[in-house]
Amino acid sequence: MQTQSGRTEAIVYVWSLHPVAARCLMDAVAAEDARVFRTIMLTASEESLSSPQTSGELLILDGCCQVDWQKLAMRWQRGGGKVLVLLPADTTNSGKELRALFFGVRGVVVTSSCWQSELNQAVNTVLDGGLWISREVLSEYVKRTSSHNRGRVSGADPLAHLTAREEQIMSFLLKRDSNKEIGNVLGISERTVKYHVSNILQKKQVSSRKELLDRVDAFTDISSLPGWKHTSMAIRG
Repeated sequence: MQTQSGRTEAIVYVWSLHPVAARCLMDAVAAEDARVFRTIMLTASEESLSSPQTSGELLILDGCCQVDWQKLAMRWQRGGGKVLVLLPADTTNSGKELRALFFGVRGVVVTSSCWQSELNQAVNTVLDGGLWISREVLSEYVKRTSSHNRGRVSGADPLAHLTAREEQIMSFLLKRDSNKEIGNVLGISERTVKYHVSNILQKKQVSSRKELLDRVDAFTDISSLPGWKHTSMAIRG
């Protein structure tokens, strides 16, 4: 959409449980010479987040608050929208960034002293079709998604040998979601979820969900893998 001055206008939606945080996110998405942003704050109720009005609209999710932002991201993306998530900076951050990619998120900004300026760059990159993520996390994502086809086996890594869809479902399994709940979020049938869960159990060589969860307690701390260092950059599409 173009304004009367001829500059491109982009609509960016912001969702957060905290109104002050949402306002900070909206202020960080500042206007530029080439593009004008119109920010819309969504109410904190999950029911307020339906689907984008047009394909490609961007939603910024505040992942720093205690909320199951993955489900909100999937709901928005099913409607053809793009998602950028703000995550807290902590020792398990790299693992969270990696999981965000498996959920189809197009950009991840980590809270830091310069996150406001980074958010502006990230928004522009994602709207232009790019990906905003650290090079290390992207490399790990590529390695994991291709390792299945290469037939690699890694007993130490609970996510190794899983497809992208199985990685998504694994994240819900870790939160004890039922097949019905997983299917509702991903937009697939319970039967399809059951099929993927069966494949996961077979690949992990376990006979039940309980046994699977007992063996992947370390999943929440992928930061122990070598080579993790967050240096955010734009990966252009």
